[in-house]
Amino acid sequence: MIVSMTLELKDIPGQLVLALSPISEFHGNIMSVIHQHDEKTPRGTIPVQITFEIGHMVLDKLIDRLENSGVKVARVGEERLRST
Repeated sequence: MIVSMTLELKDIPGQLVLALSPISEFHGNIMSVIHQHDEKTPRGTIPVQITFEIGHMVLDKLIDRLENSGVKVARVGEERLRST
């Protein structure tokens, strides 16, 4: 399945790698990353939009891993694409 996710990262070095590494560990295929460093949230975090392909059975585990590592998952949207 293809997943679009918005994360909120602290404005310190290493946060983007902290967010992307678990996707790789769960065998996700990253399709796009939009890192909006100049547009901070009201909480002072940096919004990052990621689109990736991942098995549906591991999505909840990925979200738990991200949040346990201090990455705020602000939004998760799933798109199921079918080949015709």
